[in-house]
Amino acid sequence: MTPKTIAVEDQLSPFEKALVDAGFRVIPLTEEALSQAQAIVVQGTDIHFLGMEDPMTLAPVINADGRTPADVVHEVERRLLRE
Repeated sequence: MTPKTIAVEDQLSPFEKALVDAGFRVIPLTEEALSQAQAIVVQGTDIHFLGMEDPMTLAPVINADGRTPADVVHEVERRLLRE
């Protein structure tokens, strides 16, 4: 089974490590990553993340602000179970 791909915003290395340890494939959050990722982890919520006006992905966007890495892993798992 291929691991789910999670795009993670820069400077969230503790979250990247927790996601990798949980069995996810982690890639940097770039415009190209939006078409590859099953979920996206960002530092804060802003509808214009990456400077884009229109959402270019249907993947869930998870705000890591104020959360522990374990909380984010749990939220990613919960959101991906809906698929």
